[in-house]
Amino acid sequence: MTGYRKYWNEKSETLSPDEFRRVQSEAMLIVSGVNVYPSAVRDVVSTLTPRVTGEILIRLSEPPPSVEPPMKIKVEHGHEPSDLAQLKSHIEALLREKLIFTSDVELVPPGTLSRFEYKARLVEIATDA
Repeated sequence: MTGYRKYWNEKSETLSPDEFRRVQSEAMLIVSGVNVYPSAVRDVVSTLTPRVTGEILIRLSEPPPSVEPPMKIKVEHGHEPSDLAQLKSHIEALLREKLIFTSDVELVPPGTLSRFEYKARLVEIATDA
């Protein structure tokens, strides 16, 4: 095989090395020179379950990969929120500590963000920004 498999089954599409790098780079964001994977942001936020549901959405004002800090992230708070201001600060500090970038977290009620069965869409380009 001379390419890379897009999916993990025998009938999957084979990508050229250039296509593979393009797909991989689309999955990565660059914030002030720091490589940030959206799934890593989700993983860090998910450590705060049950205070959050684990659902996130990164909102970009321009197409990736470059992101002007602070990165805007919507996070669903848990079903029984206590101090939302403290939770917002805690999430922002945790992302700064673990992934080394500044964020602007917006907490939204549970069920606000779209759910996906297979691979979640974690990034969207804002049309209203």
